[in-house]
Amino acid sequence: MSLPFAASTAKPSGLKCGSWHGAVFPLILLAVLAPGAASRQRTPNFRELLALIPWPALLLIGLALIYVLATFVLFIPESAGGAPIIKDGRFFFNDHGVVRE
Repeated sequence: MSLPFAASTAKPSGLKCGSWHGAVFPLILLAVLAPGAASRQRTPNFRELLALIPWPALLLIGLALIYVLATFVLFIPESAGGAPIIKDGRFFFNDHGVVRE
């Protein structure tokens, strides 16, 4: 017996899940801008917002950004061959469905 709230393995036709998650960004933008528009106050510019953040936090944010970018730049060439798989004792690379030895 299947419960009505049980997870289904069947994939729905139509739009994929990935295309729907982008729809949240306009809602976030609306949620951020609406209170300022309703209160008729001037929205602070980027420099004023940065002035509210203590300099040690800005330094940590900058270091984290450098780390993320460096990791991305170094990882992309390493993963260009695809994901390694072992089949019948032989090594292959699976690159988006194209399997090569």
